[in-house]
Amino acid sequence: MEKAVIYNKSMSSYFQAIQSIQEALGKENAEQVIKALDAVFRALEDKAKEKEIHIKIEVAEQVKKELKEELKEELATKYDVLQVKNELLQVKSELKEEIADLRLEIEKRFGRLYWVLIGLGALILGTNPKLLEFLSRLLGIIPK
Repeated sequence: MEKAVIYNKSMSSYFQAIQSIQEALGKENAEQVIKALDAVFRALEDKAKEKEIHIKIEVAEQVKKELKEELKEELATKYDVLQVKNELLQVKSELKEEIADLRLEIEKRFGRLYWVLIGLGALILGTNPKLLEFLSRLLGIIPK
């Protein structure tokens, strides 16, 4: 709505200017002057549009540049991803080594526990003849 008011005022001023030129120079001379002025105004308008487009392009390029810089700061690069991948592989390798060491330690402890249990069983059987006799009959070594 505001543009329409400005357009109407400028058109009104334009026609007033044409009438003033026609009154001062006469109709024929005024037409030549008006054509020349129209050409000048069109050239100025085209130049203003070119300048506006140029400014918009510059602003867009600046925004693009700023966004690119922000993205560089925020996003991981291929190098960053590769670095993290290598660190993860190293940690994985270290964990595998630790797990293997723990397995060996557990096997050693269970091996010792196995021999301790066999020793305790032999000691119990050796010190308790009634239990030995019971087990022998249970297993069928000694007839009933």
